[in-house]
Amino acid sequence: MRALIGIVSVAVALMCSTAGAQSEPTICCDGSIIFAGSCPFGPSPCPDDPRECVDLTVPDPCSSTTTTIVSSATTTTVAPGEPISGKKLLLKNPPAGTTANKVVLLAKDPAITIGAAGTDGDPQCSGAGGGGTSSLRLTASGDAGDVTISLPCAGWTTNGANSLYKYKDATGATCKNVLVKAGVLVKAVCKGAQVGIDLNASMAPVAVVMRLNSRAYCSAFGGAVGVKDGSDDKTFLHKEAPAPLECP
Repeated sequence: MRALIGIVSVAVALMCSTAGAQSEPTICCDGSIIFAGSCPFGPSPCPDDPRECVDLTVPDPCSSTTTTIVSSATTTTVAPGEPISGKKLLLKNPPAGTTANKVVLLAKDPAITIGAAGTDGDPQCSGAGGGGTSSLRLTASGDAGDVTISLPCAGWTTNGANSLYKYKDATGATCKNVLVKAGVLVKAVCKGAQVGIDLNASMAPVAVVMRLNSRAYCSAFGGAVGVKDGSDDKTFLHKEAPAPLECP
């Protein structure tokens, strides 16, 4: 019986790993946006519509709740990322060239939590695993680009109450500043060629993942909430994006 449980657990772990590796967000037939897993509704033919529809007849083991993977040897608890509401995403491709590219991200959500100092949610060099790997990832549709901007642990600090993490890079080679504040917001301003998104009219939705050590915060800007859609090859601006269903 223990051997059987171990085999089933490995299969579930592989399924979750595959779902989390999805590189682009999926627009479901009801207009919702997911990063991984299946669209949360039954069969839908979606005639003449290229968006993905999935008949959810089998429970998805990779849900947005905490998943416990059990094997015959050890038990490991894997915490999910946090889907958060997006307030604004601005992407710029100025005529001056790629060195003037820019991204401004603002997400506000009272559900935002941060990891305690010294844990695997702490991006500082004193955090678990030496601060782990922190980054800002932008994944645009329509072959507009998929870029990850590294945010090294040396740039991160916290305050006395450990209610926020702040990142600064005076050189501007990564992001000028990033702020993640518990119960309030996620904000980032980055400028330069590292913001390698090539704006076009079909680039929405744009998925954004802010990662602090092992903790992730996800937003998706798409649908009909756009102010500028990128079709001028200069500006993409979307506002008031609802939180996605899942976060890898």
